[in-house]
Amino acid sequence: MDDLASVLAKVDVYDKWFKSALHADFPLGGTQIKNVLTLLVPIRNKLAHANGVTLTLHEAERALCYCNDLISAIQNHYTGMTMADKFPAPIFTRISDSQGNVHYPSDHRPDFYGKEPLKCGEMIRFEVEVDSTFAPNEYDISWSVNNISNGQTGTGSIFSVVLEEKHVGLQFTVSAKLLSHKPWHRDQNFDALAVLRYEVLPPPG
Repeated sequence: MDDLASVLAKVDVYDKWFKSALHADFPLGGTQIKNVLTLLVPIRNKLAHANGVTLTLHEAERALCYCNDLISAIQNHYTGMTMADKFPAPIFTRISDSQGNVHYPSDHRPDFYGKEPLKCGEMIRFEVEVDSTFAPNEYDISWSVNNISNGQTGTGSIFSVVLEEKHVGLQFTVSAKLLSHKPWHRDQNFDALAVLRYEVLPPPG
């Protein structure tokens, strides 16, 4: 949280990446948000170090209030994006994997490359989050391993694959497809499609 506060306090970073989402609720900009996060740090520390018993009622109320303000600001931003969209359908808002890669897509067809090579025998886990203005019962998420025959498939927000020799190559590719329950879709066959690519190394010897 300390690092996040420092990042948000940088005017160029805030203006480029966060202003559009937070300005309506935090008109004073990154400095205002940094102050809010700074106030939350000691509360976070008490909870993280099993000192919750020393947390006062006032601190608990302050934490709930500030966290709710931040969540509402982000939620309002995505609600506005949906209303402005010619095709109001869900998109992925966060994509992550167990290798530490985290992405925040800006469109409905994100395409990312893993930073580090993977190895046979490893398990890699993927997780996606969807625009919260849509309820989970309004869409389906499906996964597939591409570029090989009989690639693994799955459903839901989480998908895991144990890497085998058949996955070895320069582009081990996994896709996550988002499909609303509406009779139409933003891209005919889907509303959002995330493609994740990795290099998978062969086993030694």
